[in-house]
Amino acid sequence: MRTRLPRIKTPPPPWLRAACLAGFAAGLAQLFLLDEPQLARDVANATWDKLLHAMVYGGLALFYWMGLGFRAPFPSWVLVTTIGALDEFHQIFIPTRTADVLDVVADAVGAAIVILVLQHLSRAPRRKKPTEGSRGASRTGTDGAAVRVWRFIGTSIGAACDAAASSKPVKRSPCEPDGAAKERGDAVLPPPACRA
Repeated sequence: MRTRLPRIKTPPPPWLRAACLAGFAAGLAQLFLLDEPQLARDVANATWDKLLHAMVYGGLALFYWMGLGFRAPFPSWVLVTTIGALDEFHQIFIPTRTADVLDVVADAVGAAIVILVLQHLSRAPRRKKPTEGSRGASRTGTDGAAVRVWRFIGTSIGAACDAAASSKPVKRSPCEPDGAAKERGDAVLPPPACRA
């Protein structure tokens, strides 16, 4: 039996969005304005620091993306990854810290994982497409507008081609004047064979 994942209510309430943006700003202040806490150094020395980078920048991505109301996942990822790169560049000038390109990669991967999971959980569940023979299938809204337009154009062209193929050409009598000349009002004399 397949279990359903819980869905996140979108968009989040305004108070939650404001709290998430405040958490994102606090994280940026910790990264760029304050010293690295001793606890963070101890945890980094005891564990794999790339995992910590992924978790911290995944948390920043969570705060920022929720603060935006679950909109713009790719720009959110780019921003968080850029912040990670700027943090590593910033570490070049701090004697007690070292910059590492793999830390930026870990930051980008952590942010991507969190945003992808949140994107999946915030999406509405998929509905079953109506079958071909079900009533009102074209009115349910499951097809995109462009698909409906292309279907209309295709059926219209197909109907016109079918009508042209099934109609027989009208044979005119050689004694009958040309329709275009008749419309212009030209005096048309019938061919000599038709004159009696």
